[in-house]
Amino acid sequence: NLERSYFVGTMVKVVLGPVPALVTPFTEDDQVNVAAIPQMVNYFVDAGVKGLYLCGSTGSGIAMTMAERKLMTAESCKANAGRIPVIVMVGACPVDEAVELALHAKECGADVISSTVPGAYAWLKDEVVKPDLVGAIEYFKTVAGATDLPFWPYWLGGSLAASAPEFLAAMKDVPNFKGMKYTTPDMYTFQQIRFLSEKAGEPLNLVTGADEMFICGQVMKSDGGIGSTYNLMPKLFVQLYDTFQKGDTAGAMEIQEKINQVIALLIELCYCRERGTNILSGITSVLRRRGFAVGKPRELLLSRTFTEAEEQGLWDALEALDFKVE
Repeated sequence: NLERSYFVGTMVKVVLGPVPALVTPFTEDDQVNVAAIPQMVNYFVDAGVKGLYLCGSTGSGIAMTMAERKLMTAESCKANAGRIPVIVMVGACPVDEAVELALHAKECGADVISSTVPGAYAWLKDEVVKPDLVGAIEYFKTVAGATDLPFWPYWLGGSLAASAPEFLAAMKDVPNFKGMKYTTPDMYTFQQIRFLSEKAGEPLNLVTGADEMFICGQVMKSDGGIGSTYNLMPKLFVQLYDTFQKGDTAGAMEIQEKINQVIALLIELCYCRERGTNILSGITSVLRRRGFAVGKPRELLLSRTFTEAEEQGLWDALEALDFKVE
């Protein structure tokens, strides 16, 4: 798929721009809604996004069975038909399952495989897992070596707990290490990973994952972003990226401020301070009102039920904004 990739020196960058962490649609009886996938994929392609990220936490991958994750990957790749890159999160499960998911992703035509460290989502079950860089690297080596696809570790919060030099030194033996999704407000470490990899002549395809800080990533020369709220406003994120790339930093900041008004409403009205993944209740409720048959999030991801009155309150608050959320 080099026709939609980008060359930087000897490095092929698969993604340049915004990539929604696609919501997995479910039916009323909690099955993957295969019929809804083409509509969603077509909508995002038409919105101008630069890829799709499947089966992460926004995509409910951590609350899905192996068969369900495979189904979502297969049907999404089929609907996409090679139009934009597809990144599949295959981790957050035992390593043998991650390997099987990686092999399946390649069979389906995915462009990149990605993985969190083991235990990255233990907090959903009120468990505490200390960062273990050595264990993470062994996991990554096995998963990344299962295929010849580019491998992107998913740096989530403090899950890796390493400096940039430590991280890059540890990753040197991980096969196909070509990029990363980086979701933490520590932009210094992100910048150093970019700087040091480029200095070594091995530039990485680096994207940020904090939606509210997309422009910060751009300042630090991120290649793009992957996020949850892109599901609600893909066009705004595309506008933000394009505006910054044209050199209009002030204009880009104005768009980021609009995006952050939406994010502030989601944080407040979806009880995200209780649990970050509660945002899925808000995202899916808005998508349903827009005509996407996405169903409701899996209970594992939520700390409370989102009522009809709360859904209406979120919709009314978004409608009251002085710009279009799209």
